[in-house]
Amino acid sequence: MNAIGLILEQWWHLFLESAPWLLIGFGLAGLSKVVINSEQWLGRALARKGLAGAGMAAVIGAPLPLCSCSVLPAAISLRRQGASRGATASFLVSVPETDVVSVMLTWALLGPAMAIARPVAAVFTALLTGWSVELLDEDDEPVAEPTGAKSAPAPDCDCDSDCEVEPPPRAWYRRALEYGYVEFLDDIAGPLILGLLLAGVVGAVAATLELERYVGVPITGYLVALAVGIPTYVCATASTPVAVGLLAAGMSPGAVLVFLLAGPATNAASFVVLGRELGRRGLLMYLAAIIVGSVAFGVVFDLAFGQDLVAVSTAAVSEHAATGLQLASAVVLGVLLLASGVRQRWIVGRFLGH
Repeated sequence: MNAIGLILEQWWHLFLESAPWLLIGFGLAGLSKVVINSEQWLGRALARKGLAGAGMAAVIGAPLPLCSCSVLPAAISLRRQGASRGATASFLVSVPETDVVSVMLTWALLGPAMAIARPVAAVFTALLTGWSVELLDEDDEPVAEPTGAKSAPAPDCDCDSDCEVEPPPRAWYRRALEYGYVEFLDDIAGPLILGLLLAGVVGAVAATLELERYVGVPITGYLVALAVGIPTYVCATASTPVAVGLLAAGMSPGAVLVFLLAGPATNAASFVVLGRELGRRGLLMYLAAIIVGSVAFGVVFDLAFGQDLVAVSTAAVSEHAATGLQLASAVVLGVLLLASGVRQRWIVGRFLGH
C-alpha cells in the first residue's frame, strides 16, 4: 500500500472510532453551556483572592466547552471583572486542557485510564499554575482597558410603551443543540479535521520508520512533547487523534499525556497577551508550573500503566469491520463538518486562522 493509501486508512479508522463519541460529546457540550451560561456569575466566583479563587477556577473551568482560541478573551473579560491573577491563570489552564468532547474522544481512542487521568491532571495542573502565580507578591489590580476603547452606551429606556421588548428566550434544548452542534463545532471543525489527518500521517510514518528509537525513551518523549506542544496551537479535541499517532510512533503514554496537557494550555501567539495580564514574572511562573505539572503527571502515568495503554490505542486503529452505529455516526458527523465548512465559506481558512 502506498503512503497516501496508508494515511487515508489510518484516518478512516480513527474517524469511525471517533464519530459516535464526538456526537455525544457535542451534545454534552451544549448542555454544559446551558447550565453554566453566566459570565457575571463566573466573574463573582473567580473574584476570590488567594488560593480559593485559583481552586474554584480550576474546578469550574474543566467542564466548560470553550476551545483554546476562545478561552483567552473569556479569561481577559473575567480578569476585567475582578478575577484574581491566580484565578485567571488557573482558568486559562483548566479550560483548554480538557472538556466533555475531548474526554469522550479520549475514552474512545486511548481508553478509560487516559480519559480519567486527563481531566484529573488538568485540574491539578491548573491548581498548581494558579497557586504559583497567586503567590507572586505583585499588584493584583486588573489591567485597565486601553484608553481608546469605549464602552457601549447604556440604553436610554425606562420600559415605557415606546421601548422595544426583547423576544422571549429560546427553549433550553434548542440553545444546547445550537451551541453544541453549530457554534462549538464551528470552533473546532478545522483543527479536528487537521488533527485526524496529522494522526494518519504520524501513524503511517510510524508504520514504515522506526521512530521508537527517537521518542521511545520517556525523558526524550517528555522533552519532545513539551517542545512541540508549548509553542504551537492545538485544541484539546484535535490533539487527541494526534496523541494516538504519537503513541503508535513509540512515545510513552506518560509523554503523550504531557503533550495533551501542555499543548492546549499554551501557544506562542498568546504569550504577549498573557504577559500583559499576568506580568512578566507571572507568565514565567505560568509556563514553569504547566511544565512541572505536566511532566509530573506524565511520570506518574508511565509508572502506573507503562505500555499497557499502547494495546488500547492499537486496537482503536486496527482493521476491523465497522459497526452500523459507527458508519451512521460517521455520515452524520461528516454532514455536520461539511455544513460547518459551508457556513464558514472556506474551511482551509479555519486551519490557518487557528
